[in-house]
Amino acid sequence: MKDKFFLSPKRLKQIKKIQNRCKIISVDHIENVQNGYIKSFDKKISSLGVFDNNLNAIKSAEIRWDNFLLFKQKWGNVDGSKVTYVDKDVIYLGQTPGHFGHFLINTLDRAWPLTIDEFKDKAVVIIKTYYNNESYYSLLEYLGVRKENIIILDKTTQFKSVLVPQRSFKHKEIISQQFVDTFKKIASNITKSYPYNKIYVSRTNFVNKNNSGNMLFGEKQIENIFKQNGYHVIYPETLTIAEQIGYMKNCRHLAGVAGTALHLALFMQDGGEVVQINRSKCSFAYAQMQINNIKQHHSVYIDASIEKYKTNHSALVPQIIGCNKYVQDFLKSSKFVFSQSDIAEQPNVYSDYLQACKNTPRLKFVRSRFLHQLIAVMARIICVFIPSRQLRHTIRAKI
Repeated sequence: MKDKFFLSPKRLKQIKKIQNRCKIISVDHIENVQNGYIKSFDKKISSLGVFDNNLNAIKSAEIRWDNFLLFKQKWGNVDGSKVTYVDKDVIYLGQTPGHFGHFLINTLDRAWPLTIDEFKDKAVVIIKTYYNNESYYSLLEYLGVRKENIIILDKTTQFKSVLVPQRSFKHKEIISQQFVDTFKKIASNITKSYPYNKIYVSRTNFVNKNNSGNMLFGEKQIENIFKQNGYHVIYPETLTIAEQIGYMKNCRHLAGVAGTALHLALFMQDGGEVVQINRSKCSFAYAQMQINNIKQHHSVYIDASIEKYKTNHSALVPQIIGCNKYVQDFLKSSKFVFSQSDIAEQPNVYSDYLQACKNTPRLKFVRSRFLHQLIAVMARIICVFIPSRQLRHTIRAKI
């Protein structure tokens, strides 16, 4: 079944461009760093990473997002002779991100060796950065890692060997079957299941990590339409990770607003349907597209944003969705049952959204809309003056 797009022509063009660029690959490489060091997070210089016995940084251990280097790999002022030595082979996974979705796709992307018998009893190391979530431990335990073999590292340590797996997922670039196998193994160790084959994952009870409340307005209207058309509504933040995965066991149709909750599609059986409701006008949750493609899910993408101030997908500013033209086209195409009152404009909700915008510093909106575009333009301008093609590529990646 072909994917369906209820999007603006501009958005559709952008998505098709990224779709053509994303590749499905196979990964099998694990770099073995004998007597390797794993350097703890140094907040002053934003540095962490893996180093060999001569204190040379291991490039394959870099932590990147969209080819941006998130942390420098600099040794700093650590005295190597005073570092604790642990006589153990460990698998390096990365860091503890402040965002659960990034743990799934930007930390567990290195966890695929744990699905192979040769490595299943190895200890894993994750460098503690800004955040530590109990769900991180739970997922690793469901992957088969014993609790005593989970090392959340906050002090630079030398190990007998550090195994650095090849990344099995790169945002807007590559995804692999090995990445999917990680989540299949996790799901296989969850015994609880629920009978619902249509599930809507709601953000209406979601509170941002800065405790500023739910920054998304208007979802309840759309959620109610899905509910009256046979979708069981769940609120992921009120459930344990095992319960969330349990709901995916029999789910064949998953719907919700673009975000981490839709990544639960990784735990569905292949060949389902995922309906992604976009909440911003300036960007798109491409990671979900990659997940849907390799899982062979039928994808439905809907532009539902009716925001006055354009934002990016992950911006921590007020956003609003509603039953605009694209949502109504989807409802009719999918033969949903609804009345005119179900899709009517909600002036009170829009007023609340505008008030929230008024209470949000304008600089946040400016940053959310223009930051990525500004960085891209700067990279292009700077690279015009660099004769070496390889150096241009390196500069663009770092900027």
